[in-house]
Amino acid sequence: MKVSDAGFAELLELTCEAALDNAAWGTLLRRLAAATGCVAGGLTTENFVDRSGRPLAYFGFDSDHVEKTFDHYLPMNPLFGIAERMRPGFVVSNSEVVAPAVFRKSEFYDGWARPQGLGAPVTLVLQRDATSYTPLTLVRPDGHGDVPDAGRVLLERLAPHLMRALRTTAQLGVFEHRDVLLSALANRLGAAVILLNEAGRVAYTSAPADRLFAEGVLRLTPNGLAARRDTGRPALQEAIQRVLAKGAVAPAIDVGVVRDNERPLCATVVPLRPGIGAVLPLAENLGCMVTIRVPAAADRQQAAERAAKVYQFTPAETRLLKAVLDGKGLQAAARVVGIGYATAQTHLHHIFAKTQTSSQPELVGLVLGLA
Repeated sequence: MKVSDAGFAELLELTCEAALDNAAWGTLLRRLAAATGCVAGGLTTENFVDRSGRPLAYFGFDSDHVEKTFDHYLPMNPLFGIAERMRPGFVVSNSEVVAPAVFRKSEFYDGWARPQGLGAPVTLVLQRDATSYTPLTLVRPDGHGDVPDAGRVLLERLAPHLMRALRTTAQLGVFEHRDVLLSALANRLGAAVILLNEAGRVAYTSAPADRLFAEGVLRLTPNGLAARRDTGRPALQEAIQRVLAKGAVAPAIDVGVVRDNERPLCATVVPLRPGIGAVLPLAENLGCMVTIRVPAAADRQQAAERAAKVYQFTPAETRLLKAVLDGKGLQAAARVVGIGYATAQTHLHHIFAKTQTSSQPELVGLVLGLA
């Protein structure tokens, strides 16, 4: 039963495949069983505190008996009774825990193993935490005794590779779960969402945010995230730096983000409390969240009216500003308001002077920041 070098290399290759593809664990279990003279195998997670468990992958077991394992028989398994010894890398055969004669008189054997034609198991522990462990178990045919020494040596030799593969599988599962969770949160917000770490580097972007990057509305610079026409006060980049510098106690900052021939966007930079990355979950320490949305018509009107009070615009200047905030160029804004282009230019220059801005994008960014 000794495995050749070529056979061991094949098992290593299957182990690598299992690390990257959950479905490959079933194939790996079958190959390990064949190499150790077993006819069934399973990868499970078992909680030794509440005495529960669930299968991750298995073959050779009757599906009804698999369900019964976790509903009834798990606590009767002799190997489950040595939970304190179940540390990563630990290999144990059934006879090391219970004498074969005693095992064959047990309810576990009589109700679970014997009806399936199964006998003694051998277990390799791949993972453990405070309340549970993950064993890889291979089971011999009934009446064939324990796995031969060569099979046990093979499992001990493969143990570090199998443990690493399971960690990789778990990490990939976390990443997949993270993307699903963050996408759901972003969709719930109805906005483009960007998460930045404590250094200001991008840790996550939602699909709408990716589109803004593709369209050139947002860009990454050596100094961090910025809008392409980031000239507002405070500019998006400046707002992010302010929030990151003050940390969780910083107030949220609204910033206008201008787009060519489209309605401007409103970006809100929100500080995130320490440790929130683990909750989402993310591996990085997050610093802030940037949400970007098209302000509703009411929000744009409110921003214009607030700016009019702060900067003492005339009614004519306020009407022109509202048209500009709708994403219209100056000529189109003049037509909407019902004035000539030259008059619109005059109003706009007055607005620039009152707000100490010098361009339409800068003006829009400033006003939306007051929303």
